[in-house]
Amino acid sequence: MVRSKSATAFAAALLFVAIACGAGRAQGFGAGGPGFGQHHGFMGGAMMLGSLNLTSSQKTQVQQIMSTLRSNLEPLFQQLHQGHEQITAKLLAPGPVAMTDLNPLLQQNAQIHQQIEQQKMAALLQVRALLTTDQLNKAAAIQQKMQQIHAEMKALFNNGDAPAPPTPEP
Repeated sequence: MVRSKSATAFAAALLFVAIACGAGRAQGFGAGGPGFGQHHGFMGGAMMLGSLNLTSSQKTQVQQIMSTLRSNLEPLFQQLHQGHEQITAKLLAPGPVAMTDLNPLLQQNAQIHQQIEQQKMAALLQVRALLTTDQLNKAAAIQQKMQQIHAEMKALFNNGDAPAPPTPEP
């Protein structure tokens, strides 16, 4: 099956964004759920990969890694969804609810989050292993520049130097 370059870039972006967001933020039930996309993603996601001039072989291998990752994550996200439903059911049931009632479910969800993160990190390491030294160096330089820009933006907004939002006219 032949996929377009944009499909490959999109798939790679999902991988890198998902990996970057971490277990504590991965509360959605698949890529794109709440918590995903809060950062630029590891190495800038698809934009970064596009700037690294991946070979056709690298692109094909990234597609395969993404396909395997999706297959591995799907049942874990289903389990996580079931855990969230069980917590909601307990919270909305009549009668008192204590942390001791919720702790087993919370622990189960934490274990699932850990498994998700391990799967994502394994896929990320596979993608990283595909990159040449030059590609990794270029990615590091771009990432450093992105961090610098982010720090400048944060400083601008935290110091109050940002322009005031426009006031609505009466």
